[in-house]
Amino acid sequence: MSRGSAQQVLGGIVRAAPLSAQIYDELRGRLRTGLFAPGERIVDATLARTLSVSRTPVREALTRLAAEGLLSTDDGGFAVPSLTVSDVAEIFQVRRLLEPAAARDAVPVIGPDGLAALSMALDRARQAQREADFAGFARASSDVRGAWLDRTPNGRLRDTLRRFDDQAAAVRQATLHDPRARAVALARYEDIAAAFSTGDAAKVERFTLRLIENASGFYDAATAAAS
Repeated sequence: MSRGSAQQVLGGIVRAAPLSAQIYDELRGRLRTGLFAPGERIVDATLARTLSVSRTPVREALTRLAAEGLLSTDDGGFAVPSLTVSDVAEIFQVRRLLEPAAARDAVPVIGPDGLAALSMALDRARQAQREADFAGFARASSDVRGAWLDRTPNGRLRDTLRRFDDQAAAVRQATLHDPRARAVALARYEDIAAAFSTGDAAKVERFTLRLIENASGFYDAATAAAS
């Protein structure tokens, strides 16, 4: 069970996770799906009132997110980082180098549970695309990737890719609002899921790289159009 899950099992006793961990999970999910805008300030007191909790666990969660690079700090406050074009290029470079190999390594160990999780996430992505639901598609996209990434044998590689994915919300904001980008991403998810289901590691690796290249192309186009 993950360290940030809502419940933890110790010595056969199930207890609720610390409140700060639950807040951390909630905020991390919002950051991953782009529900906070780049540059947006996050005020602990305001967030505490919204969540009906004290400021202490909120600040603990925000501090943890900042330590992981998911928030920036300035004069004791917190904000969503505004990634530069150079930052995003570096993120894509890391993904190109590491992610296809990580997906390939997950093929022999993904198992029935992983394939089921991948299939369910893909169904949610299809539904979100039909409904033109950006936020739903962004969440489903994260779940599609998480279905195999959670099972990648190399823990350090898995943690590195999670960290870079968490920092790439600006990319999803810039690309997945475009229905064409969502359609292309969905096609790649279909390819990747089919390759996982047949145990074809070479195809999983190839389609994962193609997904990254597609995302990079849409990001470059969106950036050029905005300049």
